[in-house]
Amino acid sequence: MNTYVPTFLPITTKYNEKGDSLKVIRGDQTLFSLCARKLLHPLEARAVRRATLKTKQAHCRAFFKHLVSVNYQLKNNRFDYEVVWQFATTLLDAERGAQSVTNYVGTVLNSLTLQNLINSPNAEVRERGQMLITMAAHKTPPEKARPFSVRAWNKIIKRASGEDVKRFKLWSVLGRRRTQFSDIEYANAEINPTEIRVQTPPGKGRAAGNSMPMTSIICRCDLHARSYTLTIKEQPHRCVACQTALPTWEGVIDLKAVEEGGFHSHSFRRTLSLAIKICIKMFDIKIDDALAQRINGRLQWFEGDSLRPAKHLDMLTHYAVDHTEFHWDFFPACFRQAALEICAPPGALMIASPNGTPMLM
Repeated sequence: MNTYVPTFLPITTKYNEKGDSLKVIRGDQTLFSLCARKLLHPLEARAVRRATLKTKQAHCRAFFKHLVSVNYQLKNNRFDYEVVWQFATTLLDAERGAQSVTNYVGTVLNSLTLQNLINSPNAEVRERGQMLITMAAHKTPPEKARPFSVRAWNKIIKRASGEDVKRFKLWSVLGRRRTQFSDIEYANAEINPTEIRVQTPPGKGRAAGNSMPMTSIICRCDLHARSYTLTIKEQPHRCVACQTALPTWEGVIDLKAVEEGGFHSHSFRRTLSLAIKICIKMFDIKIDDALAQRINGRLQWFEGDSLRPAKHLDMLTHYAVDHTEFHWDFFPACFRQAALEICAPPGALMIASPNGTPMLM
């Protein structure tokens, strides 16, 4: 006997805890269900090699994770093109390569089309969307984003609102991707006034619910000798943790002031990376596991799919491959100070030599 379900009850899309399956329900009745494993059409699964099949299945799982992250609600048990374009944007923001983004989106579009799961399928819309994705993916790669100079940074800070100024300064210290920085769950210094604790949600390729390790920016005032005035001239002895004003996280970050100057959200990550690379060279800092952990932990470069900071500096090298084209004083003070406090080992002391050149002891 069929159970009567009132038609006035709302239809909602629910996802399981793993984030790899969904159900469209009305009341207690399941109207439609789908899992990431079955998103790939059986015909396509039979047509490709085993290794390729595993890759395409990974593409489908990544798409489901995106659906969960935005709590996507299906319409008429089908997907809009818009959610696929949003998925592509997320991949681009997460630093996926051009070919990788094209492959992910191609797999998802083929699967949804073959399964008849696209609302109002349109070949022209699909072709146009894929073309724009390819163009965006081949645009300036993240590792080539234009770094901030002192002059450009000062102009940006002058144009930005009060809260965005605080956000930009904290961003300069963290060097995060835009998606990671925008989704910071909290940043505070309530437990310890001389320590900033930052919690962020999962990064690219990581399941929802697996939060990133806490980032702790500890007090390093002991690093700065009184003769050293490179960082903040009016407050030369205050470290990043003690002098960075924390923003609120209400509303979205307005990047207008940044983009008007010809910069990009990745300019924060790139500028800090370059400053770190030059700092290591300039002060002859020993490269060891401890340094790699400090750098990779701050910039959230992890070992494979784990949440452990990488033990190598491959990503830093990748981002700062052209570091010889820049000099230390090119970068804004907040980036230089952040780089110095990340790189300097515990117990180090920054002093000024008789001719005014900064030295790390």
